[in-house]
Amino acid sequence: GTLNGSNGTVTCNGLFRITSGTATPCSNADNAFTCNSSGKFENRGGTCNFSGRFYNNGGTANFIGGTTNVCTQGLSSSTNASFEHTTSSLLNISGDALIAFQKANSSTGGDIKIIGGGTKSITGGTFQIGNSSTPSGQIFNINSAIHINDLSVHSGNSCTVRVSGNPLISEGDINISTGCTFDLSTSNLDVYLKGDWI
Repeated sequence: GTLNGSNGTVTCNGLFRITSGTATPCSNADNAFTCNSSGKFENRGGTCNFSGRFYNNGGTANFIGGTTNVCTQGLSSSTNASFEHTTSSLLNISGDALIAFQKANSSTGGDIKIIGGGTKSITGGTFQIGNSSTPSGQIFNINSAIHINDLSVHSGNSCTVRVSGNPLISEGDINISTGCTFDLSTSNLDVYLKGDWI
């Protein structure tokens, strides 16, 4: 099936699960999907589109399969990242889950922000930065206190990825497409990977 939301914020205090089909909870730039302490988000095999940001504020988020598209319409926030998990949040990314970022946060809040604490595990899945619809020259920032799996910088429009806050540790591969830049000069933070640099 298909879920089409509207312009506004969605707060999850129960279970939001996708097993197939397409869900778009919010429609406009800067809209937030917030998962509070009693909330649980699961993508097990469908496609979920977040127009602005996904904010796990002490809730539970399971990305087990399917595709989760983040910041499809845009975000300008100095406070929050496009994909953010707070200290007390529970996070699981496993299997072949794909978490893809279309647009960068145009302010200073960052794009991937995973704070240590709670119960967090990333044993699979891929973070994909950029796609064919990403505007030219976008700069994405990653700040993860826990290890990630695969990272793919994939865009035909010369996007840049930077690391902030914490060293980046990848248990998988890092794939930088032609024309894209992985820029470490602005933070002087280390990058560790167990897989291949492609």
